[in-house]
Amino acid sequence: MPRPHRAESGAPTGGARAGDIGLIYAIYFGFVGASGPYFPLLFSEWGMTAFQIGALVALSHLIRIVAPPVWGWAADRHGRIRTLLQCGAAIMLVMCLALPQAGGLSAGARLGGVALVMAVLHLAAAGQGPLTEAMSLRLADGDVGKYGRMRVWGSVGFILTVAGFGPLLDAFGVTLLPWLLAILAGALVLAVRRLPGKAEAAPRQAGARLRDELLKPTMLAFLAASLLMILAHAPFYAFFSLYLAHLGYSKTAIGLFWALGVTAEIGLFLVQKRLFDRFPATVLLVGTLVLCVLRFVMTAAAGEMTSFWATLTLVIAQVLHAATFALHHSASMSIMHQRFGTRHQARAQSVYTAVSYGLGGAIGGLAAGVIWQTSGPSATFYGAAIAAGLGCWAALLVHRGTRREFAAGIPARVSISTEWRPDR
Repeated sequence: MPRPHRAESGAPTGGARAGDIGLIYAIYFGFVGASGPYFPLLFSEWGMTAFQIGALVALSHLIRIVAPPVWGWAADRHGRIRTLLQCGAAIMLVMCLALPQAGGLSAGARLGGVALVMAVLHLAAAGQGPLTEAMSLRLADGDVGKYGRMRVWGSVGFILTVAGFGPLLDAFGVTLLPWLLAILAGALVLAVRRLPGKAEAAPRQAGARLRDELLKPTMLAFLAASLLMILAHAPFYAFFSLYLAHLGYSKTAIGLFWALGVTAEIGLFLVQKRLFDRFPATVLLVGTLVLCVLRFVMTAAAGEMTSFWATLTLVIAQVLHAATFALHHSASMSIMHQRFGTRHQARAQSVYTAVSYGLGGAIGGLAAGVIWQTSGPSATFYGAAIAAGLGCWAALLVHRGTRREFAAGIPARVSISTEWRPDR
């Protein structure tokens, strides 16, 4: 099988450096690591029910349905990624400072106040991921090893905050969380300022290739597989911390469980080039969904085990995060890079984020809240495993469709081979 066509040689990067992008990844995903695992604990501290917590978590995913395409359109239309990232980070800072005020409202107004602040916060944060991904994919120019070395700093930032904030919240209370997040948002503002003033998106190109590519059956199957993978992870992001607390683990232990998963993720990012050199990206995509089924079956079963076996099972399940997040993410970015190159990457990333993290996360968060409240914690994670199983079927369609396209001789620039390999 011939190597796929590499992204446009010499595509402009707007002067952005790998270190600049790595720093933004580190702080932004540090923010994610400090917020995602601990927001449910904060909401619980403020007296909210499991359904209300699930709805607030789902709100972030609903925002991701609408917001990323707007950010992507703005980036492709005006090309001012640095300005867009900095505006978003500044709004995140203001909302973090406003969150304790919303949490202090009367019981009747609290949910609405917190939901409003969280909506604006997620609206501002929704562009940080896809725009940074677009910059890193442009700079990597098809080199999965280089991409991994930039993206791994996001995992480092995540692990530092998720592990470091646990003891702080144990010592000073979970209500300290918004102030810690404000510090990270402020750091993100400063990190974005390090980008050169000409850090821009690729110029927008005429034509309907983006729409046509998105509507191909193989691409629709890919979006469905991505949606189901994120839907499967929604119960994990919304309720895993509460699940561990339910099993009797401290906030410090909860942070360590999260940190373990991200440590495995970091290891995967550092060695992933070997996997991509050996296996097609679509095969890796299928494998990650198979392991996702196993991961959440183990997580659910841990609730019915004794303490020792539960801990051992959860440790193994968390190590599988290397596959279900890191490898899945890189395989997905490989497919996105191959199909859309650099010219449409900002908008393509935005559509991917809206469908998977937005729609998939929203459905998963709401369903998890209902199942948790009506059937219990274990049933919630068994439901996640079922969603991942459906995702396996969609991923198989992606692999088979890609092979048919290659056999039919569709140009590699838009079709694709199943691999993303740097030129040697």
